[in-house]
Amino acid sequence: MKLTETIRGKIVSALLGKSFASSAAAWSRGDDVSGGGAILTSAYQQSTWVYSCIGAIAKQLAQIPLRVSKGDRMAYKSRSHKWRKRSTGEDLVETGPLIELLNRPHPQLTRFDFWYLCVAWLMLRGELFAVPTTESNEVVALDMPGKAGRSIKRLAILSPDNIREIVSANMLTGWQYSGNVRTPLAAQPLLPSEVIYSKLPNPFDFWRGLAPLTVARLAAETDYASAQFMKGLMTNNADTGVIVTTDQQPSAEQRDSILSALKERKRKAGTADRPLFLWGGSKVEKPSITSADMQFLENRKFNRQEICAIYQTPQEVLGFTEDANRSVSDSARLNFIENTVAGICELLEASIEPVARAYDRNYYVWFDVDCLPIMQRARQTRFTTASAAMTTMGVPLNVVNGLFDLGLPDDLPHGEKVFLPFSLQEFNGTQREETKPTEEPAETETDPVSQALKFLKGVGKKAERQLGPTHQCAANPAWEESIAASVKLKEGKLGSFFRQQKERVLAKLEAELNNKATKEQRAIEELFNLSLENAKLLEKLRTALLLDLEFGGAQLYQEIGAGDFALKPKDAIAFLEKRNPAIKGINDTTWTSLKEELQAGLSEGESFEQIAARVKTVYQDATESRANTIALTETTVATNSGRQIGMKSANVERKGWKTA
Repeated sequence: MKLTETIRGKIVSALLGKSFASSAAAWSRGDDVSGGGAILTSAYQQSTWVYSCIGAIAKQLAQIPLRVSKGDRMAYKSRSHKWRKRSTGEDLVETGPLIELLNRPHPQLTRFDFWYLCVAWLMLRGELFAVPTTESNEVVALDMPGKAGRSIKRLAILSPDNIREIVSANMLTGWQYSGNVRTPLAAQPLLPSEVIYSKLPNPFDFWRGLAPLTVARLAAETDYASAQFMKGLMTNNADTGVIVTTDQQPSAEQRDSILSALKERKRKAGTADRPLFLWGGSKVEKPSITSADMQFLENRKFNRQEICAIYQTPQEVLGFTEDANRSVSDSARLNFIENTVAGICELLEASIEPVARAYDRNYYVWFDVDCLPIMQRARQTRFTTASAAMTTMGVPLNVVNGLFDLGLPDDLPHGEKVFLPFSLQEFNGTQREETKPTEEPAETETDPVSQALKFLKGVGKKAERQLGPTHQCAANPAWEESIAASVKLKEGKLGSFFRQQKERVLAKLEAELNNKATKEQRAIEELFNLSLENAKLLEKLRTALLLDLEFGGAQLYQEIGAGDFALKPKDAIAFLEKRNPAIKGINDTTWTSLKEELQAGLSEGESFEQIAARVKTVYQDATESRANTIALTETTVATNSGRQIGMKSANVERKGWKTA
């Protein structure tokens, strides 16, 4: 007991003597004696912004799943899509001792705690030390891939402050760890193969890392001093203190009385100032906050920005923003994930991979960064862009997949095929011909009627010159060639529609004949649902008609050199409503022919096969004859309507016709 007290007393005396000697030496040199003040001893504990930046990075990384795959590591892989593991040869490992270790690296650390501490030490000291151990806290070497994993039960994170490198003959031979009873590992030397070591590059020390805190310390100290200044100001009721002046030298008792009165006036923060009575000619002078002091407080914002820049953490991630636009915040968060968090993930993957290889030589680990919601939105944007490139420009899927990193399998059956919409086709239009005005021959008539006619001709030409551009429609076979493909397409659609309609009519006809109700007019009317057939036909032709409508406008725009044509939705709707009666007339014609044939067959008492032959004859005529006529008519009407819309949109006020 006496020995313990003696040792304690010597330690206290040594510390006090050292502190007193340091203060005395500073006083003798004329330097200021440190009295505690705003001294930054631990930036992580004392600086708001350092703690926030490190916490933002660590929390974001800790919530990213760490995947384990078995196979040959690819130079580059898309990590988010599970079907990639089959097409690229990688296989996800979801159970086993390695997964259990990564989910619970230490009895005192959860998975979240482990990765949080890894990031924290990298940001505070620029390096990370972890040691694999057994359940009895014995260190396990990682130099035996595929075998050492059976002994690893824990991953202990060590403080870099307690580790010193051992270098011999320009080679790292080990690490000296100086732990104690409060550290996860006892003091001992460690071999390089027994340590999981990662660092941020340091150009000044080959063996140790360089922490961002080294650069951010000055800004953190300045910000901490600013916070302490504001704390003192608020604690003193926003009073910077007072100065008591007097013409006479006060005695010690008088000074104590004045100080006691001043302290009584300012008992604590948040209470009103009490009255003060001074005597002997004493005056109280109150210094005010200067502009320099206010600038000192304003600099806290710049210190915050400087610290965030060093840690590559946007202020929006910390909850500060100077822009009300939400897209700016989303862009900042995406850049934070891609440029800061993803880079640290790569660093930690390389560090922890020897542990995975200790279980199996073919194991490797990777952080699934693409599973984050903001990365999924970024991938959705890539898919939208890739879809436009594939469908509007004819780029094959495999090329788009590699260009935009979509992560799709490389062996899709349609990967090398080119897809284009029908509206994209080569166009060989005629160029607009420049027409020169014909010069009128000079007239010498003096007849009043001739002069009046001449005057009226001049008025007409003047009015024509004041109008907008004039478009002349040329009778050119190239135009018919340009719509030939569309006519063929509609003819095929109509043929398909008539065949399907025939099957529907024959099915109903057979059902009606079996019910023996064919002699009634009601039974004939039920064979053909006119409203349903009209809806099916309009649905069949709608897309093709709108493409023709847009093609006609684009064709006219090219002829007059007016740029790109865009069909407005209201024009498309108006055109379809206008063509609706004509399209319904197609089914009306078909139904009229069917009704005549059915009535004739029923009146003559024909069998089902004979009546069915009549129906097939009607639809054969519709497919072989009417389909081409209808297709040509509808294509011509739609294309010319598009040209008319184009002329109206381009302000073409007059058009002329040329003879063939």
